[in-house]
Amino acid sequence: MIQVGDKFTRHWVGHEECYKGRIYQVEGVYRNCTCGKPEWLTGKPEMPRRPHIHIRAKLIKAPVKYMEGDKGFYFGPLDEDTLRDIDSPEKSWVEIVYQKGDELSLFNQRK
Repeated sequence: MIQVGDKFTRHWVGHEECYKGRIYQVEGVYRNCTCGKPEWLTGKPEMPRRPHIHIRAKLIKAPVKYMEGDKGFYFGPLDEDTLRDIDSPEKSWVEIVYQKGDELSLFNQRK
């Protein structure tokens, strides 16, 4: 499970160059969402999907320094356990990363 403060990278098959060298930090997690794909996008009535999460993050490391600190990045819909896209799990996912200096707390309770 991912939580506020975790750092992660984004993987999107076919778009690797867009995310190369970027590290994001979680600012918020919306859990148990069942939002459907919007009708304006699919042309079909919106149907609820299985529970998933959405992540709000800021960019903390980027190849272009002026982008660092940018906020307002959103990722989802992701499976809460695998962190893979619920619609295209083989093509899109996020991966938690640990950097030198990150502390691992044995008392950290993930909700």
